[in-house]
Amino acid sequence: MAHFVSQDPGAREHDLGFNPKDAKDGYTTHGRPSRSDDGSADNVLEQLGYKPELERNRSTLQVAFMSFVLASIPYGLATTMIYPLAGGGPVDIIWGWLGVSLIIICVAASLGEITSVYPTAGGTYVKHVHVDIFSPRLSFFLGRRSVAPAENPRAVPGRSISISSSPLPSQPTNVELTVSPGVYYQAFMLAPPEWRRVASWICGWLYVVGNITITLAVNFGTALFFVACINVFESEPGVGVLAGEPYQVFLIFLGLTLLCNAVSSLGNRWLPLLDTAAIFWTFAGVFAIVISVLVVAKNGRHDAKYVFTHFEANSGWPKGWSFMVGLLHAGYATSSTGMVISMCEEVKKPSTQVPKALVFTVILNTLAGLLFLIPLVFVLPDIPYLVGLVSGQPVPAIIKDAIGSSGGAFGLLFPLMVLAVLCGIGCTTAASRCTWAFARDGAIPGSRWWKQVNRKLDVPLNAMMLSMAVQIILGVIYFGSSAAFNAFSGVGVISLTASYACPIAISLFSGRKQLEGASFHLGKFGVAANVVALAWSVLAMPLFCMPTFVPVTPTTINYAPAVFVAACLISGIWYIAWGRKNYAGPPSEEIQH
Repeated sequence: MAHFVSQDPGAREHDLGFNPKDAKDGYTTHGRPSRSDDGSADNVLEQLGYKPELERNRSTLQVAFMSFVLASIPYGLATTMIYPLAGGGPVDIIWGWLGVSLIIICVAASLGEITSVYPTAGGTYVKHVHVDIFSPRLSFFLGRRSVAPAENPRAVPGRSISISSSPLPSQPTNVELTVSPGVYYQAFMLAPPEWRRVASWICGWLYVVGNITITLAVNFGTALFFVACINVFESEPGVGVLAGEPYQVFLIFLGLTLLCNAVSSLGNRWLPLLDTAAIFWTFAGVFAIVISVLVVAKNGRHDAKYVFTHFEANSGWPKGWSFMVGLLHAGYATSSTGMVISMCEEVKKPSTQVPKALVFTVILNTLAGLLFLIPLVFVLPDIPYLVGLVSGQPVPAIIKDAIGSSGGAFGLLFPLMVLAVLCGIGCTTAASRCTWAFARDGAIPGSRWWKQVNRKLDVPLNAMMLSMAVQIILGVIYFGSSAAFNAFSGVGVISLTASYACPIAISLFSGRKQLEGASFHLGKFGVAANVVALAWSVLAMPLFCMPTFVPVTPTTINYAPAVFVAACLISGIWYIAWGRKNYAGPPSEEIQH
């Protein structure tokens, strides 16, 4: 029988009521989780101090569909087309996308391998299990943990708690835990014990900031895209019907943000069906666009040599660096790769479903991206004209130039507009889940409020509102800089890329020992995939802090470094003020042999 045991000698033991006979057959002896059913996962989730508060309603295919919607490749590539056009033209568009996609396959495979071992799961109860949230006394920076699992009604408030169990009978036991969504849990489990809390704190903050800012970038990019789509209709030659003033863009962004949060919160049970419908909508829309622009091509078509070999830098940077800066296009569109891990607590079998979805979706996105981009490059108008557009959104202009009709262009753009909203809903959902999960571990100021789940809606509504409020506040930056979207997308890509790198780096530098016997194992390609993923992370972080154009002006400066540093300061101050003494990290269990 397992017990909560207070460190206070005068306190009595608190029985958790865990009966090993209730566990399933099959276990590992290396601290890795075996597979189990959802009921077992939820039971042990409660015993470690967490309540299973979200419904598991997503299958493998639905997870892949949601991952596809989070990326929304045609939309993501459409709203950021200005970057490769300025960076290098057709070569940057086609080969930049293909190159980054191949790198992201390595990232997805590396994360999938880790997720198959820790599907944001704590592991397996075997033979003898000991959980001690009392870390050794370290330096001032590492601090000392002294906190009880607040979610467990039997825990003793204010006391340091250890969770232990007596040796179990020889009957093999297996219970899979799904306790804390996101890569920060994986970083916690993979890191050496004395560094676990710091590793999970850093990774968690990067992950939460990345999710929130990439959701902000999606909704703000959609607002800019909507303005450009509406302006395919002109009040006079060369003048769109909507001025696109900053206040107009901000109001559209505000409406989109409210809409996405409303749908995500009120229609939670229908979201898997919405993701499924989005797949068919996406491919129908893409096929309509590519067939129409290639068949009509009112102003002619380029030859294949132009499409695949023409390089034209218009950013002001030297050619090589100009090409690299243009990769923000592909980096932004693929930045959501690991966001689906946040949905593990709503997945039926996360240890097998999520890794498959991660890799499958990247491959599907790569093909969908090429299908969308290549036809557009064949009908590309003059590049300096596209780069000089005030809207910063060249795709509506490309389609209108190819079709020769405002109504026809808007009709082809409409599927992308709908997909943009669906992408915003998906990102809003993922951002709310990871914010809630991190708050549940006390790592966000005001966690007591943000970790609450609305029982009527079955969603972490307070965390969703926090994410929404941060997005709206950051959106005000647009009034001071027309390059705000560049900052939002840059911070999102930087933060998410760095958060993905944390568990991969820890695993690689520890010799990948924890991944032995993983159900999704990369074998001899594992080290190479890890190295490629980490190399991309090292490159992406400074790269996407750069302005798209030089010379830099106050309105074109990239505010990504400022936003990123501000988030790091908040994280650091909160760790020193509260986290170093109180943050215990996610629940974990060490296997004693």
